[in-house]
Parts: sequence; structure tokens; C-alpha cells
Amino acid sequence: GRVYELIVRHFLACCSDDAYGDETIVTIRIVNEFFKSKGLIVRQRNFLDIWRYDNWGSEELPPYQLNVEFIPTSFTLRKGQTEPPAPLSEADLISKMHEAGIGTDATIAQHIETIQKREYASKTDGLFRPTTLGLALVHAYKNMKIPLYQPHLRAQMEKQLVLIATGKKQKDVVIEEVIAQQKDWFEKVCQSREEMKKAIAEHFSPVDGSQLKSLRISFSECGNCGNKTSLKKRGESYLIHCDTCSKSLSIFAPKMPTVIDAKCPICKFQVLSIEKANDSSNSNGGYTLCPWCYNNPPHRHFPF
Repeated sequence: GRVYELIVRHFLACCSDDAYGDETIVTIRIVNEFFKSKGLIVRQRNFLDIWRYDNWGSEELPPYQLNVEFIPTSFTLRKGQTEPPAPLSEADLISKMHEAGIGTDATIAQHIETIQKREYASKTDGLFRPTTLGLALVHAYKNMKIPLYQPHLRAQMEKQLVLIATGKKQKDVVIEEVIAQQKDWFEKVCQSREEMKKAIAEHFSPVDGSQLKSLRISFSECGNCGNKTSLKKRGESYLIHCDTCSKSLSIFAPKMPTVIDAKCPICKFQVLSIEKANDSSNSNGGYTLCPWCYNNPPHRHFPF
């Protein structure tokens, strides 16, 4: 459905008029200090009303004349700090892929689905976040100085496919070149496998030194940071670990817990469903619990 919507919106946007707006750039000199501001007023949105994956910001400025002098109404010094960029929405991700030359209107949705199936990234509340596996691989490739995580490699392959479609290059030649390039990267990864193990171990090493069995790389949502936790097993108990927060929560359950589409109203952790050991039917004989409240009962913090 989303692929069809993307294709239809792209076609209708191509048939629509251009968007129009007025941009104003103001440079002001106060003594020997220069200040610059830029504003954009969208007059006609046109195709932007259809192609919602692109945004054209609007910030209105008053009209100015060249070399005009004025008296500022006030001076303010604001204190602030830099903040990390927000997670990408699906529209933002599609826009970034267009900019990098990755995918076509017919394949972008498949690319997005693939990174989620391979658990490189997860989508929560409409926002994409890297999983522990995704972070570990990028960390490893950076340490090995191998650009497999960079978007330009996929973009180069997409350009080769366009040359095939336009008859400017033979398919067999492109296949041979791509295989040779991938083989070269594979050999470099094999040569640096110890570096790969070391980098990944920083993300997947046992929390307390015990023997842990990894069950799910992307499991439930952490109520503290919003990223995905991983599920591991230690003996008869299960361990829910958040790599971002470096925190683990132990749960005793006869069977592997499953995630349900609900959050704890107290701590915002994703709620888990626990099935009883002797419950082989669909009689709902199990129960649900919050992993955080299970380890940190609310009555310890609230006088009731």
C-alpha cells in the first residue's frame, strides 16, 4: 500500500505546478559585530501539498531597505546547548535516501523493510532508531576503515543499474564489477575479523560475566531512552538489556516472554506477556508485567 501511495504521489506531484516563495536575507551591523537572518515565505505550496516528503520551511521577516538605519527594540543573550539530532521519521528517511541516490520510487519501501527485517534498525512511534546490532556493525566498520556503512556504495550500484536500463552498459560487465568490489570488501573484513569481534563485543558482551545466550537482538522498547532492548537468557531467567542505557532487567519466566503493544503507565517500558509452563492452549492462562516495575516495584517510590 505504501509503495503504491509513494508512486501515485510522485506522479501527481510531477504533474503539479512548482512551489513559489519569497526569500529574504538580512545582514545587520551593530558597531563591529555582524548578525545575519534568513526568512522564507511560501506563497504557493502547489506540489508540496501532494509530495509531503519534502518540507519548505517558512519564517517571516519584516520588509527592509538597503542601508537603512534602525534602533533595535531589545537585546537578548540566550543561553543554550547543542542537542543531538532527532530520530528520522519515514518521510525524513525517504528524503535522505533520495538525496544520497539510493533506491527508486518502486524499491525504497523494500529497502526500509529490509533493514528492519535484518534488525539493523527499528521503527517505534513512527521514528527509526538503530538497534544494538546496527550500532555494533557501524562501530566495527569504522574501526576497520571499511566504508560498508556509507550510503555512497549503494548509490554507486544504483547508478550502474541506471546505465544498464539506458543501454549504456552491459549487465554482465556490471555484475562482474560489483562482485569484484564486494569480494574485495569481504576479504578485508576477513583479514580484520579480530577487530570486528572486538568492536561487536563492546555492544554484546555479557553484562555480569555469566554465560548468556542471546535470543533477540531487537526485543522491547526501553522506557528510559526509547531504543530497543535485547533479550538474553541466563539459566532459568531472562535478561532484558538496553545497550544505550547500559542497564539490565532480570525476569523469571517458564517460557520466553513476548512483547505486546502496550506501555506501562508508570515507567513507559513496553509490557511483556508471560505464558505459564503448563499452558499449551490459547486460554490466556498467562499474565503480563512491566520489566522495570518487576525489578523496581512502584510501592518503593510511592506512598500507597
